[in-house]
Amino acid sequence: MILAILSAALALADFSPQQIAQISQSYLGKPYKKEPLNEVTLWREDAFDCTTFLETVMAKALSPSPDLLSATMNRIRYREQPATLMHRNHFISSEWIPNLQKLGLIEDQTLQVGLKDIEQLEVKIDRKKWFKKRYGIDTDLPPVTQQTLYIPFDFFIKRPSKLGVLPDPVYLINIVRRDPSVVKKLGTALDISHQGLLVIGNGKKLFRHASIDRGKVVEEDFLTYLHRSRRQPGAKGIQIFSFRDLSK
Repeated sequence: MILAILSAALALADFSPQQIAQISQSYLGKPYKKEPLNEVTLWREDAFDCTTFLETVMAKALSPSPDLLSATMNRIRYREQPATLMHRNHFISSEWIPNLQKLGLIEDQTLQVGLKDIEQLEVKIDRKKWFKKRYGIDTDLPPVTQQTLYIPFDFFIKRPSKLGVLPDPVYLINIVRRDPSVVKKLGTALDISHQGLLVIGNGKKLFRHASIDRGKVVEEDFLTYLHRSRRQPGAKGIQIFSFRDLSK
């Protein structure tokens, strides 16, 4: 029953890039916390990691009522119901992004923006080892070979005018990086190391994100962030997604 009510209500949602920009700004300064949500705590607004920051912003923009915030969040965080660990969208490129696209919330602009400069990273995600390392759970999940298209960091660093052609006030950004230390820590290679929002307005291009280094939700110059990120081991570039305007 709750899913039927939610599906009908979402059709009237005031979800838009403007809403994403406004809501995300309200969380600036909130503390960083690794995995603040789980299958017991399904909603909170007092602390974030990089992914739950984005999920919370989208859920608030999408939810037609405060009473449906948790249920709306579950639609974003879980590819199936009920909200269980095995139903959660753990892997950004192979689960999380496709779920948002299926919900009609985002559109991939990476190819359109990067054009001939696009590059590809292929990563084999060993989900069985990841679950064992991360949660101590034995599964029979097969590995997934993920081919991730991205725009190299230098595309924007050397040609910052390319940011000027982006028409929306905010975009979802994935940082593509094959961190060599991740296999030892998490049992598998991964392709996405961080996420945030590119916020455009008042002559500025800012990266708004829940930063583990700064310990809170911050915003900083986007190009400065790209300069710093490309020096990290295994750093490749970015993916860029637009938010659909469902308010029209």
